[in-house]
Amino acid sequence: RRPTGAVPMLYQSTRGGQSGVPFEQVLLSAYASDGGLFVPESLPRLSRAELCAWAGLDIGRVCARIMVLFTDLSLAECEEIAVAAFATFNPDGAASGAPALPLTRIGELFLLDASLGPTLAFKDVGQQVVGRLLDRYLGRSGRHANIVVETSGDTGPAAIAAVAQCDHVSIFCLYPRGRTSHVQELQMVTVDAPNVTVFRTEGDTDEQARALKLLFSDPAFMSSHTVVSINSINWARIMVQASYYFWAALQLQPSADSNVSFVVPTGAFGNAMGGYLAKRMGLHIGCIVCATNANDVVHRAISTGQIAAGINVETVSPAMDIQLAYNLERLLFFASDGDTAAVRAAMSALDSGRPALLAPPTLSAIRSTFTSCAVSDDDTLATMRAVAREHHVFIDPHSAVGVFAARTAAVRAALATAGAAEGGVICVITAHPAKFGAACARAGLPAQAVDKIQRLRHLPRRFRELKAPPAGQYRGGGADAKVALWAAEVRRAVEEADRARAASAPAAALSAPLPLAAPLSPTAAAPPPLIFHADAIAAAMASVPPSDIISAVARGFAAYSSGHVSVPPPQTLGQPPLACFSGHRDGQACVKSGYVHGSPTFVTKIASGGAGLNSGLMLVFSQYTFAPLAVLLDGGLLTELRTAAAGALAARLFAPRRPGCIGVLGCGVQARYQLRMLAAVTACRAVVVWARRAAQAQALAAELRAEGWDATVAATPREACHAAGIVLTVTPSRAPLVELDWVQGRPVLILAIGADSVGKQELAVGVVEAADLLVLDSRAQCAERGEAQHAVARGSVVLGGPRGETGARPGGVGGARRQPRVVEIGECVDTAGDADAAGGGSGVDRAAGLVVFDSTGVAVQDVAIAELALHVLRARAGPTARL
Repeated sequence: RRPTGAVPMLYQSTRGGQSGVPFEQVLLSAYASDGGLFVPESLPRLSRAELCAWAGLDIGRVCARIMVLFTDLSLAECEEIAVAAFATFNPDGAASGAPALPLTRIGELFLLDASLGPTLAFKDVGQQVVGRLLDRYLGRSGRHANIVVETSGDTGPAAIAAVAQCDHVSIFCLYPRGRTSHVQELQMVTVDAPNVTVFRTEGDTDEQARALKLLFSDPAFMSSHTVVSINSINWARIMVQASYYFWAALQLQPSADSNVSFVVPTGAFGNAMGGYLAKRMGLHIGCIVCATNANDVVHRAISTGQIAAGINVETVSPAMDIQLAYNLERLLFFASDGDTAAVRAAMSALDSGRPALLAPPTLSAIRSTFTSCAVSDDDTLATMRAVAREHHVFIDPHSAVGVFAARTAAVRAALATAGAAEGGVICVITAHPAKFGAACARAGLPAQAVDKIQRLRHLPRRFRELKAPPAGQYRGGGADAKVALWAAEVRRAVEEADRARAASAPAAALSAPLPLAAPLSPTAAAPPPLIFHADAIAAAMASVPPSDIISAVARGFAAYSSGHVSVPPPQTLGQPPLACFSGHRDGQACVKSGYVHGSPTFVTKIASGGAGLNSGLMLVFSQYTFAPLAVLLDGGLLTELRTAAAGALAARLFAPRRPGCIGVLGCGVQARYQLRMLAAVTACRAVVVWARRAAQAQALAAELRAEGWDATVAATPREACHAAGIVLTVTPSRAPLVELDWVQGRPVLILAIGADSVGKQELAVGVVEAADLLVLDSRAQCAERGEAQHAVARGSVVLGGPRGETGARPGGVGGARRQPRVVEIGECVDTAGDADAAGGGSGVDRAAGLVVFDSTGVAVQDVAIAELALHVLRARAGPTARL
């Protein structure tokens, strides 16, 4: 249980612009909305009795008791997470009962070895716990998050190792080329996991941090892609890292009544911030020594009272090569007693390139806990040699920075003041020397071999390059241009990964983001349905990027083709029955229904139209209660959008990379929607339009030119098809418009989008028979209502059978011959969510041959678009939507 009477902790920004934020939101975010860092609205204070009770616990259980104070999880949940995380540490010593983080003595100092985790760095402490927290919170809500992180060497490998096997997380990691150790680099670039993307940058860690801050400053991007930071920007890292300060101090002073001091190798100040949190919570810490290398922004802040970023210098301790120590912002907040105005002023100065001067009371409060020391590379290497010679202990260069600092006269004097070290001095060992072979060699020490590191040297390497942009590509030039380019490239990678994941998501994911209804008892009264009219629906859908609509439809197709959708046959009042009373030869009305197994809803669509007039509505029901949830009076808009999205999806998968032009046969409403959707997946803007009525073609071409298209009018269908790489047919024709010899001999994708019905025919049957690839939205519907129906009736094309079946037709006119490869589009999107996938996994090169997409409007498209629309409408309208 949580502590009796406890309420979940809420968080605020260090800059005062956001408050009342629950832990889950803090965990699943980066910076606060005003650019600040999240901190608790209050800090729990532990009594001496509580601390003494912790003295006999292992570090996992100590960590759990800290976590329960800052999260909304129970103690049992926290213990499950923390104990499992620390079980990954010190596997060789665990069998003999050694602690996860051994604490040993060398002379007057104690060494707390936090380097025995999966990647041999102290960052594993925070990352192993935070990775499990992310998977817990995301798993219970069915969501997916994207971690975007930059590293100076240790954070990246630890973060990747923590989440590489997580079901609900993808990670994108930046590291600077030549500025990490070889082993640190191998720990990132040899990971073979579909949810891991690594970028090697031509720059330094401060430029990487600026790129990510630029990315994180876009709230729409952060929210729509659930972008998370797992650097020590994230409060969860600080919370977890405080645990080893508690545990180690209580090993030396189980009565919790004497001061213990810590020496901490310091870069971004996250490690030291964990110690400061422990002290603020009541742990007897006398002094925290921040030991820096030549990148000494923290040392200068503490010793001079001025925070100012310097030049980033390459050292033998690369994980500390940082001049933007972002956790100093949290220190300022706490040391100034929560003065958010002072924090804003200081951060504004730094953001504008000016130094931030600390107020005397704030500086005094900082110095009451902290002292500091900057250490040269020569002193670092000498310390590595001295510790090995004197104590037969090998330490890495970062830890050597701390040990050197602890031995200086100035630090020893600070520790002696007011009994700061009466309970002992602990140096935190932050990494294993095996990760820094070059530094060991420079120190004259033998390389420290570790089997799991040796194995990395033989694995293939995977990474993307981030370089400086060509001159003039980004406004401002220089470092600003580089940062802007990096941010844009990482954004693109996140968006592409989300599209690919969405296209291959399990069927249930189609509806997972839409909590429409919970199970009700049979006697419970259902609330009245939400009712939305056409204008509200149009406004809502106008705010949805075409890529999101395409992705929603793609998920629906994937669910359909994998057998996770129930769709009854369409019911149609078509030609001629409707024509008898509508007066329109092409008039038609249809009813389509469907649902995804495990989804909360099922959807019924009613549509009618003819002679350029369209209408319709969609009804959304609960699968749990069968109660009506919503009525979408869309007037046919949603049908047009989901049809256009299907065509765009086919183009994304199968269109030639350089289609030359798009030939359009038909000038109805769907032609307009289809072209606007195609603009999201192809750069081609040349359009040749044909219609039976020349005036309609001229009007459409003029409309397209006003939107930026290079639109011309063709006198014949053949002229429209000539040289087109994409041919779009959007007519209700019952006689062929496209002949085979018009589309042979070059890569062509035909999007047969016209109204589906028995007898419908826009393509000559020979076009279907000669296709290299025939892509169907539904085998069953295309055989009965699509372009394929005529070839199926002739026996020249077989639609059934396993995915990708090829071979001779089983009979029919003209003897045995090759039939098209036949696939459902939903069989392709699970392996080709990427817009550059060749053939969508169909085995056909998109750059060669004739591809026909036969679209009949399978009802799962209506399910997908209705749920997407309702999700957006509810978010926009809230409770006022109930009419």
